[in-house]
Amino acid sequence: MVKIGFIGMGNMGNAILNGLLKTHRPEDMIFSAAHQDKMEAVTARTKVPHAGSNRECAKAVKYLILAVKPQYFDAVFSEIRDVVTPEQVVISLAPGVTISNITERLGGNVRVVRAMPNTPAMLGEGMTGISCREGSCTEEEKETVRDIFSSCGRVEMVEERLMDAVGCVRGRLPAFLIAGVLLCTCLLRPWLTEGSNTAFPERLPMPWQPRLSWAAQK
Repeated sequence: MVKIGFIGMGNMGNAILNGLLKTHRPEDMIFSAAHQDKMEAVTARTKVPHAGSNRECAKAVKYLILAVKPQYFDAVFSEIRDVVTPEQVVISLAPGVTISNITERLGGNVRVVRAMPNTPAMLGEGMTGISCREGSCTEEEKETVRDIFSSCGRVEMVEERLMDAVGCVRGRLPAFLIAGVLLCTCLLRPWLTEGSNTAFPERLPMPWQPRLSWAAQK
């Protein structure tokens, strides 16, 4: 059995996959995605094999990462519901969808972990909150889940009741930080430039703007 599988290969799926390739062999993983050409491109780049379907991917792995948006859950669950077993660990990246909700929609006899990585995971500098039901996973399984997300940043175990707050912070904090820096720059401009020959540019050069966006994400 392949160790880790992905259903969905968008930005976050790619980020986790790329992180795992630093410590795992390509043959330790498998993935599926909606478009054949995209799967072929990812396989060509990473050497990680792709499955012929979501169902095939789900059957092949111990740890199954659901890296699709919640609006696609019904379609995915209808494919994999009858092949996911209690021996597997299903990891959902979807914000706002509870462990109970996913467990029920997958037939009730499945173990689910929620994980909330943030955008800087795509740079290997992420912060991921992880939550699972007490007693649902062994310590070894918890450690494996932590290792999966440690591949693209730091990890903290979080109570599920706090996961929505983790989702809010993960999406907005980088933007708040860079906005704060720019605000302070504007407020301090008169004091920093008074009596000196140093002046702040009225507008940042164009190359700085994408750089600031990158810095906010990082």
